[in-house]
This record gives sequence, structure tokens and C-alpha cells, in this order.
Amino acid sequence: MEAPLIIYIDQNHWDKLEKVYYNKLKDDLTQDVLNKLNDLKSSNKIKIILDLQRAIETAQRTYDDSRKDLSNLMFILSDESFVIPWVYLQDIEIENFFLRKQGKSENNIREIAIGKGFSYMMGETPEVQSDSLNLDELTIINEKLKEHYPELMKIQFERYKNKDEQI
Repeated sequence: MEAPLIIYIDQNHWDKLEKVYYNKLKDDLTQDVLNKLNDLKSSNKIKIILDLQRAIETAQRTYDDSRKDLSNLMFILSDESFVIPWVYLQDIEIENFFLRKQGKSENNIREIAIGKGFSYMMGETPEVQSDSLNLDELTIINEKLKEHYPELMKIQFERYKNKDEQI
């Protein structure tokens, strides 16, 4: 089966899609685009991805309803798929360059660069390291971090669910 085409949508287009999706704006062309995106996504012909910059720009919205609506639409269309920050791909790209020059098979960047879940937005789940804690304590802390980090990233993406839940 052929891999789906990766679609990256710029913020200004997300803004318009959000307005049409939530019936805040009537625009037949944008509605057609939205329908086509859904159809192609459903048939696995495209995969819509988000990145850290989309999260930052969405979180900076000042209006709660608009921010929540936009982040919800982004989650729906992307299935919470993110591309990791480019800094995590540099070494792999360099390695692929040399593999290509040697006539060897390259690393599949797509499999490495795109993943599902909010921790993927940051590239990897952070890990606590300490000289003062024993290994058992560190293991427990890092397991809890891996368990709760995706939800923390989701909250950060939405910025605040309401003003009383600031991080």
C-alpha cells in the first residue's frame, strides 16, 4: 500500500477552516476544501500533520472559544499526528546523505519524523536525571512523566481550558 501524502497546513488556512467548520463563516470554497480533506483523510490518501509552531500560534490566541475550537479541529483533522522538531532529524539526514553516497539503503525519515501523540510535538518525552535520587526513585518518576506528559502537552496546546487552570 502506498504511503499517504503528508499535508502541512499553514496557520492562516487553519484559521479559515476553523471558521467554516464551526459555521462562523460561510465560504463554499473552504467548505469544499474541508470536505475534500476529510474524504482524503478517511481513505488514507493523506495524513495531516501538526508541528510545534502550530501549537504555539494556537496557544497564543486570546479568545478562549476560538482557541478551543481551532485546537479541536486540528486534533480531529490530524488525528493528533505531529512532525518532530527538525533538530532531531539533522543527524539522520546527514547519515542518509552518506548512506546514499555509498549506495546503501537510507533510514525512512517519514517513520522517524511523524508520530502520533502530543509528546511527539516536542520530539521526545523529557527524562529526569539526578545524582541524589536512587535508580528506583528515578524509574518511578520517569514512568509517571511518560504517562502524564502527553496530557500536559495537550493542555499546553489548548493553552488553558479555562482561566483557573493555568499551568
